[in-house]
Amino acid sequence: MKRPKIGDIIEIPTRSGFAYAQFTHKHSMYGALLRVHNTVYQTRQSLDVIQLVVSVREPDFSVFFPLGAAVHRGIVSIVGNAPIPEKQKPFPLFRNGEVDPKTKKVETWWKM
Repeated sequence: MKRPKIGDIIEIPTRSGFAYAQFTHKHSMYGALLRVHNTVYQTRQSLDVIQLVVSVREPDFSVFFPLGAAVHRGIVSIVGNAPIPEKQKPFPLFRNGEVDPKTKKVETWWKM
């Protein structure tokens, strides 16, 4: 089985077709960070097309995902590798906080 590495292009089969993401960072606590392109294709795309999409388009969202386990179980596939675009190299900012039930606002945020 192939071990995921930074830059890998991940093919995600869905009911509607195939989606693609790139593995851009590995976090010590949360694992693999995928930058997901939310376009679903009816058929598998060639590596050239996928690399072009990844290099030109901004991802639709980022998500931590148990990539190694998913690849090992055949849930997703590694279909190639591409350089990480410059805009994607910095680790993205994630924020979270608890809503105060009285004010319905978040008073304290934490960042990662």
